[in-house]
Amino acid sequence: MDFHKWWLGSVLNKKIFFSLIKIKRALRNTKIGAEFNVLGYIARHGHMGGGGQEPVTPSLIAKHFHMTTPMVAKTLRTLESKKYIHMTKDSHDGRKVNLSLTKSGELNFLRKLRIIHKWYRSIINKLSRKELEQLTFLLEKIANIAYTEVENIKNV
Repeated sequence: MDFHKWWLGSVLNKKIFFSLIKIKRALRNTKIGAEFNVLGYIARHGHMGGGGQEPVTPSLIAKHFHMTTPMVAKTLRTLESKKYIHMTKDSHDGRKVNLSLTKSGELNFLRKLRIIHKWYRSIINKLSRKELEQLTFLLEKIANIAYTEVENIKNV
């Protein structure tokens, strides 16, 4: 391999990697994270979002977010202790738990959603139209590659 290609690739790979880490840290510093994702899922699929065909359950959340059962359980316990969700036994199957947002959970979700939108708009407003088009193209490409590669890894 040509040293210059290797060096350029190595430097670019490090810049991309560390840029993604910085973005992840910035998001983590907003204290949004897993709790927000779970609240959002319940909001979209539960009563706030018009409701789906089946109730929101911990197993649906685990499947949707690729979370382990203990991770989901911990997040749900935290949300319940903050009085953001109701956990009720399913009337047809006592082993199942159905999830719904409390009024406090709805308000918390909407407040955090406004924070994310404000953060997102402040970033977008600092980019030119051309930069936004390039960013969109590259992120879509990376997302498609990442999804394909994850599926390939699962099938090994």
